[in-house]
Amino acid sequence: MSVREPFSWIELDVDGCSRTFGVGGCTAELGVDGVTRKCFNTFNTCRSTADYDLVQVFRTMRYCQPRSNAPKGSTFYPALVGDPSEFSASVNIAGSDDDLSAFGRRATISARFMDFPDHDRYTDPYQAERVSGVAQESGVGYLPFERGTHFAKLRSRWPFYAGRAMRRHDGFIVGGAIVDVTVRHYVITNMTGPGDDAMVTVEGSDVLDFADDKRTRVPAASSGQLLAGIGIGAATFTLTPEGIGNSSYPASGRARIGSEFVDYARTADVVTLTRRGVSQTVEATHRSKDTFQIVLSYVGARIDDVVADLLIRAGVPASFLPLADWEAEVNRWLTGTRVTRDIGEPTGVKALISSLVPLGFSLWWDASVQKIKLKANRPVDGDVIWDLTDFSTNLAIEMTEDDKKRVSEVLFWTVQKTPAGSAVDTKNFDRTWVASDPSAREEWRYRTGKVKAYVCPWLNEGADPIVRVASRRLLKRFDTAPKYATITLDFEWAGIQLTDVIRLRTRGLQDDTGAEEVSLFEVTQRSEPRAGERIRIVAQSYQFKGRFSFATPNDSPSYADATPAQRDPGMFACDPVTLKMPDGSPPYEAI
Repeated sequence: MSVREPFSWIELDVDGCSRTFGVGGCTAELGVDGVTRKCFNTFNTCRSTADYDLVQVFRTMRYCQPRSNAPKGSTFYPALVGDPSEFSASVNIAGSDDDLSAFGRRATISARFMDFPDHDRYTDPYQAERVSGVAQESGVGYLPFERGTHFAKLRSRWPFYAGRAMRRHDGFIVGGAIVDVTVRHYVITNMTGPGDDAMVTVEGSDVLDFADDKRTRVPAASSGQLLAGIGIGAATFTLTPEGIGNSSYPASGRARIGSEFVDYARTADVVTLTRRGVSQTVEATHRSKDTFQIVLSYVGARIDDVVADLLIRAGVPASFLPLADWEAEVNRWLTGTRVTRDIGEPTGVKALISSLVPLGFSLWWDASVQKIKLKANRPVDGDVIWDLTDFSTNLAIEMTEDDKKRVSEVLFWTVQKTPAGSAVDTKNFDRTWVASDPSAREEWRYRTGKVKAYVCPWLNEGADPIVRVASRRLLKRFDTAPKYATITLDFEWAGIQLTDVIRLRTRGLQDDTGAEEVSLFEVTQRSEPRAGERIRIVAQSYQFKGRFSFATPNDSPSYADATPAQRDPGMFACDPVTLKMPDGSPPYEAI
């Protein structure tokens, strides 16, 4: 029987140029225009950037811990020091947890490497010519192994590493081949070293790092200005500097000058104001050199379309957005949720999405399928359910409860007085919506309330029904203190992913007679404390009070004749007097 050895490694994708120096589409030439040596096929070393032809994965660098038997068929550098430090992702259900961002807690990784001399045969297409001297204008060769070190040279040639792919692989070596590999995907956020100790640290985060407020703001800051001041009633003006109109502004759209929003049409640098004082702003006078800022507008937009647009503007590759899945979820549970907003100053994408998620959805990175997932705050609806008990392969179950996460009252501020004002200060909003569970303050219950307050600048046309639905769903889910189950499992349960549903039976959940209760939980955290051997999940109670469903098809049987499979998703009328179903069960509710 072949020996099965655990094997882990880190991969970094280095982008580069597809061309060969001085050949075909590359016009660079030694001794011409100050070119003294050939490039390393990276942009920072390119000798003719106009000819640069980007390849997203030019080289994949693989680093493992030093070992006697390396896998066959690939180049591995034995430079990884210890196990990388990782923090698992978590989900913030509909933005309900004030301790987390809209994206929950982001998955991160930090890996340490020992720098080392490198002959450059794998990284440098012209390595042999460096030795012979052909790659240098002087014709004098050198030995790359005797010059510098691997990571120091890599950073010099490739300083634009931020946002590039970083992966952790965990598998096993059997007969020289790597098998049963699991992969976790990140993007590089930082690289430090080498210092006096020759150590290098590479840090990464999940792909939602592109949307961090420190990375991207939308709309992009506009640089065009009014050449001369304009007064009330003025209909045209000229932009400065000359040529900025064609280079930086669409032919028509909405813009902001000071505190006034306007609609415009443009020809070259000449702007015609077709409407002034739009979007609840007031027409005003403006001075020379005032900025003409493009406004990003959404009118009656679906939330999945808005989220996708914002993430793509932030640089998230469209391949990570399963738009068909998002559309199906929104059509099912958020079909009436339409948002309207004018964004008149550069604002962080994360901040924009954070103010949107309270309308009833969660967003997170699913490393198992390399997709950003979207799920409405809703009851169980066709989800795969994992059955776990104390007597299955669980290694440990710990039950806790957090009253701080309870919600007994929801406040929503909507309808901005002006989009030129604050998007977070309640003084800039005209409407307040309150949904509450007064019984929470009764002596026989909690005696105190738990208020969840949201400022929502996305409902500037009112849309009270949207707020009513979002508030009610939050109350239905969180009006009692949520329970949390921390569960350690054998790796055979590795298929359990974030927001999956767990049907849990454990001695930690008992009814008033002491009998074990079966309860539903939703996975909000997932990690692998021992890669390839153990997983640990944290699941939050998934109990919507009531019985929820959708309208039944016209040809559905009566409740008495319906099968359990027909009763679960269907909605049947109850007795109008007893408010119960024929079998005595509670009535259905629409949420």
